[in-house]
Amino acid sequence: MPPIFDAVSKGDLPRFKLELEQALKRNYPVNEQYLGYTVATFAAEKGRLAMLRHLVERAMPVGQHDFRGRTPLHDAAAGGHGSAVEFLLLQLGVDGQARNSLGENASHLAEHFRHPDVVALLARHGVTPVQGLHLTEWQIAGERGRSGQVVASERPRRELARGGPTH
Repeated sequence: MPPIFDAVSKGDLPRFKLELEQALKRNYPVNEQYLGYTVATFAAEKGRLAMLRHLVERAMPVGQHDFRGRTPLHDAAAGGHGSAVEFLLLQLGVDGQARNSLGENASHLAEHFRHPDVVALLARHGVTPVQGLHLTEWQIAGERGRSGQVVASERPRRELARGGPTH
């Protein structure tokens, strides 16, 4: 794990600041992704509000989509981190209706991962779940870090191994 992501994972703000400064001095692409996350989406998923604030103070973009099409708002909502959601929506004015690669918005993810307080917070700011969005287990598994095509292509093999249908 790259050091800056390790600092986020451990919630080590002083180390995070140091790693960010070192990365900027080396012209390291801070928005490079690790396991599909940008530093901002990883910090949002972990609920690291102070780290998100520091990224903003250093003029780092925090609204970019990662490989899953998620923004930090998506990850903060999915993780149930209301303070990060509020910061991103109210102080930064990020797009609450932005959709990920499956068409989900932040409210849809908060609802899916059972964070009613975050769903209510988003609703107070005009962000409601995408209507008529029905995802299959294969699409959801694919969005969680593997392409939907790969997951769907594995279905016949898995069902054959279990002795089930392949259609």
